[in-house]
Formats: sequence, C-alpha cells, structure tokens
Amino acid sequence: MSGWLRPVQTRLVSPEYAWRVVPPAYDFLTPYERYRWASENPDSFFNAFTPADSWPNKSFRQLVSQAAGYLDRQLRKGVFGPPLEGLFVYRIADSVHQQTGVVGDAPAASAPQTLVPHETTRSDREEELYKYMGEVPYSSNPMGLGYPPRTEIDGMVEEICRSVPDVSVTLENGDLHQIWVVPQDIVPGLLDEFSKVPKAYIVDGHHRAAASLRHASRYGADEAHPAGRMLVVAFPTDQLRIHPYHRWVKAELSAERLEEDVGAVRAPVRLPAKGEAMAITSQGCWSIRLSHCESSHCQDEMDAVALHRTVLEPLLGVADERTDPRMDFIPDHEGIKTVVDRVAEHGGVGFMLSPATMNQVIHAADNRLPIPPKATFFVPKTRSGFFLSPRHGGS
Repeated sequence: MSGWLRPVQTRLVSPEYAWRVVPPAYDFLTPYERYRWASENPDSFFNAFTPADSWPNKSFRQLVSQAAGYLDRQLRKGVFGPPLEGLFVYRIADSVHQQTGVVGDAPAASAPQTLVPHETTRSDREEELYKYMGEVPYSSNPMGLGYPPRTEIDGMVEEICRSVPDVSVTLENGDLHQIWVVPQDIVPGLLDEFSKVPKAYIVDGHHRAAASLRHASRYGADEAHPAGRMLVVAFPTDQLRIHPYHRWVKAELSAERLEEDVGAVRAPVRLPAKGEAMAITSQGCWSIRLSHCESSHCQDEMDAVALHRTVLEPLLGVADERTDPRMDFIPDHEGIKTVVDRVAEHGGVGFMLSPATMNQVIHAADNRLPIPPKATFFVPKTRSGFFLSPRHGGS
C-alpha cells in the first residue's frame, strides 16, 4: 500500500460513556490535577495511563497493574464497542475554531522521514512511554499530523460529516468532539488521495512517535504487525492553530543586563508582537527585540529559537531547555497573569512569546533545524479515550 496512511484496527468508545471516559488534555493539568481527576473518576482514561509523576506513591509495576485492570473492566462492561477496521473522521470545535482530521494508522518507520518532527524529545518521557507500550500494548490518543491541504480530501471529509456522527460529546472545557466511521466504500478513495500527499508534519506527539519507533524495533515489527504502527490523526495545515508556550527560569536577571546586553526597554505588561519577547522580573517588564539568525537556513526562525540563542543561553546559561532544572513552560491559555504571578511568588524571570507560524514549523522540520522543546502549542487538543487500538507484538 502506497502513502503513509493506513486503515486502523480499533474499538470506539460507546457514545453513552464518552463524557465519563475521555479526560482533559494531558498538557492542561498539573500532575496533582491528573491524579485527582483519575481518582475521582474511575471511568476516566487517565486510569489507563497517567505518568508516574501523578502517582508518586505507586511503582511502575503498580501502575501497569492499574492500567490492565482498568482496561479489562471497561471492555467487560461495554465501554468500548466491537473491533472495527477502517478510517475515522475526528472533528473538534470550540466557540471560535473548528478543525477536522482523518484518523488511521501510520507505519512507525515513517518517522522521521515521511512523518517529519520539528521538536526534540525528553529522554525520560520517551523512556516512560516506551516501557508502558511494552506492558500495556494499546494506544488511544492519536498522534497529531499536519498535511498540505488538498481540495479532494476536504470535499470527501465534508461529505462524511453531513451524516450523523457515531460519537458526539461536549467535554469539560466546552469543546465539541465528534467522530464518524468512514463508510467502507469511501475508504479506498480517501486512502488514494492521501497517497498523493508525500509527507506530513508531527504537530503533537513527538514523544509518542519516538517511543513507537522503539516499540516496533523491540519486536522487529514492520507495519504488518500492530506494534509496527502508530495511531494518527491528520489535519490540513490551514486548519491548525498554534499558541505559544511562555518560559519561566528560576534565575535572576538584572535590569542592567537586560538593557545593556540585549537592548531591552521598559514596557507595560502585554502580549508580545512577532519578533519580540516580554521579560518579566521583580523589577518590572521589558520588551526585547529578538535578534534573528540571518543565515540562509534559518531565515524563518521561530521566536522561541531566537530567545534561546540570544537570551537564555548567553545571559542565563541555559544550554538545554529540556533538561535544565530551572526551566518551566507555561501554556499561553493560562494567560499573562500566570507568568506575572509566578515571578511575584517565586522570583526568577518570565519570558512571554508570540506564536510560531505553520510556515516556520515546516521550515524547521524540512531543514532539520534544532528547536527547543515547547516551541509550539497546537490547540485544540485531541483526547485519549475515544479509540482503543492494539499495539502488541503479534500479527
């Protein structure tokens, strides 16, 4: 089969259980909030996998046992429907935005050549996912991909969405999530159109992609085996919305250094414009006009990259944002107040950034440019709990 999209073998959550099973987006909660949600909602998919930092009193073995027990109970009481094989359409809508993607499988070996990443991964997070896949061989949250829009695909997807969705649920944040099973007679044509898309870009799930590649290698599995595939959802790039992650560093940065070393000027607290970062310290707020790389390979540089190169590393000694214990990342949806309050309560310095563009993401991915972690924050997020796809090592 040509191309990178394949039919997926999966179970779909039963509509009457969806609102109880599907948890909030992982990135939107603290470890304690994830623990509370799982503990207070026994049907929540957080009980199938919540990272160890959310369960400090449980060993990895205990977490595996918890996940296995949860999945067994849910399957026995019909929370997930019968096994299906095919493609699915997944639509997410909030009050101002809507995006619609196609869910299927992709060969794990497609990454990173055909499914192209733009961020590096944290080795501890990747290792945690890899170990989990070996013990609980199911996947649920599709890895997010962006592909260049195609009119033919758009038309087929819209036609499918004119029918009644198989699952439709409004979740805790007000977002509407809908899923359609693609009719079997449409699947070949949709796959054929996707085969004309030479590559796609990973926009969410870099750690899952890296861990899945290792999981396939563990079994020597090609795409004929469940372990050799990854659950993905592909959205056209013109529907994707990018927010920034802001930075906070537990280190002091004086007004003198800001003004003399990077030419910062005092400014009211506000969101930054493109090419600008707002630095917040206990002494006030400064606007930094970021100096972007002028070499040919990085002319479309993200502001997060420019901040690292011109401020974080030379002024604060942050060599690797993934591993520096002083670093923390604050998603944009938490607002300016969260950054200001963090500095007021814990000191250090906060940096607010404007979002990257999809063209910048594609440029960085195609040129394999080094990008710091949390350079992009794609919203809205797909959720765990809608799908349950086997990833064991057998055929």
